[in-house]
Parts: sequence; C-alpha cells; structure tokens
Amino acid sequence: MDRGVAQFGRASVSKTAGWGFKSLRPWEIIMSETVIETRMNIKENIIKDNTSYFSQVWAIIGNLNLPTFQQFISDYAKSLITIAISSVLLLSIDFIVSNVAKFLLYGFSR
Repeated sequence: MDRGVAQFGRASVSKTAGWGFKSLRPWEIIMSETVIETRMNIKENIIKDNTSYFSQVWAIIGNLNLPTFQQFISDYAKSLITIAISSVLLLSIDFIVSNVAKFLLYGFSR
C-alpha cells in the first residue's frame, strides 16, 4: 500500500505535533489561481524594483568626481611617505624600549 504519511501508532517527532497542523500527502498540494497570480505579481515587482535600483546606481556612478592622475599620484606619494615615517618611528621606539628592558633586567653586565 502506497502511503504519503507515516503509519499510525508511531511516536511524533515533529515540534508542531499537537498544534493543529494538517499533514499533507504529496498529491494533496493544490495551488489556487489567486496564489499563482500573487506569486507572478511578486516576481514582476521584484524585476521592476531591480531595474529601478540599477538605473539609480548608474545615475550615481555618472555623477562621481574621480581624481585626476596627478591627484592620484600625489595622494599615493603622501601615503608612502606617511608609511615610511611611521615605520621609522615604530622601529626607533622598539629599539629604545628593548634596550631599556635589557638594562632593567640585566644592568650593565651585557
């Protein structure tokens, strides 16, 4: 005998057991025309919203003020100089702190 649901007499393992949920057999899933129309309307609205979204994005991209090549190179050089100075300062601080720590731990013996 083909059955779409579990046999009677078995323990329920569903968290929804006893809450009034009707168990459907696979062939009992019926979609009414209103459900189908609602799903079609939702899909159409999603497509319209995406089209509107992308057109707004392209409009914003068109209004961007990008830097010139010389501004880009100038900012890049400033960044490199800042990184170099920061590295030298960090190396100096590390050297000083390590020597002070050695002095405190070992004194003048080293």
